[in-house]
Amino acid sequence: MQGTVTAMRQLLMLFSSAQEQGLLPRQYDIEAVVSISWASLHGVIHLYFGGHLGDVQSANAVYKQTLALLVSSLLPDDNERGKSLV
Repeated sequence: MQGTVTAMRQLLMLFSSAQEQGLLPRQYDIEAVVSISWASLHGVIHLYFGGHLGDVQSANAVYKQTLALLVSSLLPDDNERGKSLV
């Protein structure tokens, strides 16, 4: 359990730092972002261990796609970022 808390604390620090640098919108609740990210990736791992994602290559592809979707959903669109600076 301590490893989970430490990993989640590291994610919290990472996302908070990104928000402070203006990489993540201020309106995001960083604790919710951490929980959503953790749950999504943890779910992929559990599905793999349960035999629901096929071989390790297939599970790795789902993991990478999930991570890419999470990241793209968190980062503002370049067009939107440009608009907010004008």
